[in-house]
Amino acid sequence: MKIATAIRFLVAAAAWIAPAVSHIAALSPQRLSRNASHGNPNAQGKGENGASAVGPVSKWAPPQPADNTLWNYCKCKGEKLWRATYMSDRDAGQLFSHGVTSAASRFRNIEDLDIWGYSTGDLGGWQIKFDVTWGVAHVLRDLGFSDKCSAEDGYLECFRVVHGDEHADLDGQTYVANGRTLRATGAFFSFAFDPEDGIFIFMEKLTAKYAARQRHPPVLGNALPALQQSSDVAWLFYKYVADQQENDVRNLKNFLVVSISNTNTLRIIRRVLDQRGTTLGPWPGLEIAINSDEGHALLGSPNGNALGYMLVQHKAELGHFGVSKVRMFYGGTPVHRPCLLFYVGRLT
Repeated sequence: MKIATAIRFLVAAAAWIAPAVSHIAALSPQRLSRNASHGNPNAQGKGENGASAVGPVSKWAPPQPADNTLWNYCKCKGEKLWRATYMSDRDAGQLFSHGVTSAASRFRNIEDLDIWGYSTGDLGGWQIKFDVTWGVAHVLRDLGFSDKCSAEDGYLECFRVVHGDEHADLDGQTYVANGRTLRATGAFFSFAFDPEDGIFIFMEKLTAKYAARQRHPPVLGNALPALQQSSDVAWLFYKYVADQQENDVRNLKNFLVVSISNTNTLRIIRRVLDQRGTTLGPWPGLEIAINSDEGHALLGSPNGNALGYMLVQHKAELGHFGVSKVRMFYGGTPVHRPCLLFYVGRLT
């Protein structure tokens, strides 16, 4: 089943199928079983996000703060992304690479995911629990958003997308893209969004670049899929569902990354906290203006830059959209994993 067909079916099915997500999964061969090693937040994992790399035995132990090398790298990337949101598409393209006349992504259709070997995966019941699993249900309610997926009579559309078939041996899987036979990497992304009210939530991700290293033998270089960035995968799903529901993609207001365990992002968060002389707290947490060194560093971090690229690479659909601020807080679970909430809107 093609990605587009699967999405249409799943969105429609959620309106009348009983809340158990496994019922939805059973109706589509592309709704693959969740592999436990990819990550219950109450078990160890290696997600790049990494929403899956947390354990119940202790709360978040802050790593060492970012050194100047990491800090300046993320700060410069975030500042460039922030500046690019104010520019024309042409100027933004030239900002990132001399001579490039557009910053727009080459991936604009949901069918691109099929071409490059992706399929929809199955989100287990625990993965769509924004209260006990991710600890942000109260945050969503405070912001005026639904705190449940459509499969549980809420308004969030929840998806998992996988590079390959995670229900079978990934090491031997291949697909054909543009006449070339390539190998699956096992990359995966889990996210939820409501295009009408304007919230996008990233629960977990492991991009092809990193997942490929776990294959035997590793998938290297030009054998990686051209479509591999989380910003592209997220946008293709968000745009397609918004169009199917006749919603405006410009409704986007917030971009939430939950249960973060990416080491570099955590080191950036630690440095921001140290510079402010404080510690990570519960919602509403600490607010940071995006047009600041700290805001730029968070936007340019591994868990913030996907949003930056989404806004910069899709000016044709969004217009001049940018980020005004970000909040750092820990989720309401026993492990207190850090979360980042970015505020998005049209630039004036």
